[in-house]
Amino acid sequence: MTDLQSLSDREIEILELVATGKSNKEIARELHISTNTVKVHVRNIFGKLEVTSRTEASMVAMRSGLIEAGTAEQPVAAPAAAAAPDAAPPQPGPNTQTWILAGILVSVSLLMVIAYRLFSPAPEAAATAPPEAFAIESQWQEAPNLPDPRTRAAAVAFENKVLVIGGLVEGTPTAGTASLDPATGEWTPLAPKPTAVSEILAAVVGGLVYVPGGRLASGEPVAGLEIYSPRLDRWETGPDLPTPVSAYALTAHEGKLYLFGGDGGNGLSDRAFSFDPDSGLWTELTPLPAALGDAGAAAVGGRIYVIGGFDGETAADTTFVYSPALEGTASPWETAAAMPEGRYGMALVSIADKIHLIGGLGGKDDFFSQMDFVPQTDLWQVLENPLAGEWSYPAAAALGTQIFVLGGELNGSPTDRSLAYQVLFVVVIPMVPGR
Repeated sequence: MTDLQSLSDREIEILELVATGKSNKEIARELHISTNTVKVHVRNIFGKLEVTSRTEASMVAMRSGLIEAGTAEQPVAAPAAAAAPDAAPPQPGPNTQTWILAGILVSVSLLMVIAYRLFSPAPEAAATAPPEAFAIESQWQEAPNLPDPRTRAAAVAFENKVLVIGGLVEGTPTAGTASLDPATGEWTPLAPKPTAVSEILAAVVGGLVYVPGGRLASGEPVAGLEIYSPRLDRWETGPDLPTPVSAYALTAHEGKLYLFGGDGGNGLSDRAFSFDPDSGLWTELTPLPAALGDAGAAAVGGRIYVIGGFDGETAADTTFVYSPALEGTASPWETAAAMPEGRYGMALVSIADKIHLIGGLGGKDDFFSQMDFVPQTDLWQVLENPLAGEWSYPAAAALGTQIFVLGGELNGSPTDRSLAYQVLFVVVIPMVPGR
């Protein structure tokens, strides 16, 4: 089973069905998952087994003992060419070599036709697939694994690298900081954070990484602000928050930090704060419309969207919108379209005025879709999740046109798995009449 050791249980299950000649559509129907999810798994299987076709993958399955040759509906041997065990060998004649060569050519041609019929995707499935189906399959790629299984950590992108900070490792808050160079696939240890905490987020302002609050190993939240210089690989301490907090929502906007909600140690909070690095001052803002923990925040078009979160009883589906320019007025907060389902403990990243939500808790049947929100149209779009099952508390950062989603918890267990999502852009070129 050496060839299959890198495969997950679900991938082995799908490989078994691929080896019996079933199409993606048939596999999806049998496993009660979508065709798009099957396509993603098949692509991952090809990558892990270093094969390029369903036939090659099936041969690996047989060679590794996953299935018996007789159970595969694939042309591993030409039936017409198989002789009975006791059959006498044919007597050589003047044209024996010519007939043998012709037989081989016919057998190979027959094998190619059978393989094409068995393993090519059904034309009608491709024709009726939704427009985003093929984009989802190609947009997700495996990224280099984290140095250790880690959850509830922070991540940022800085100068072509992705940094991961703090979080839980083996159930204990860590001070570990590391950077990933996507060009080489290498993780490099960095100076450790002064205070080991989990349930944190981070934001970049003016070439520095700001990490407020967090939760200690004792379970108590902290009020400290710690600031990292990637260029100097050095940490320093900043002004404390007005109150200890963890599991908050955080984003940067126009040179300031904005922090919303979280757990203050005595329950969930609706408090909101901004921090100005130039003055070194924290300012309390108009409170959130509801007390929330583990929500997400993203700045788009001069406004800040605070999405989802846990309200103390259930996963919130709300999209609250804060306008910094209206702070001090009666209504800096408003609401936008609610999510299709409540979510908390997810990754939330914005690129090119679109907000991408990945993973989290609170969805139906604990299987989680990726969701995108376009503020300009006030619409949510549900996409396929690349991982089947519960995926929560990952760290995430946008680097160029890619979103790196790092670690978190898969089905409740910390993981070092990392994925990269390639954001696609549609460029509309106007047609000029008469040309």
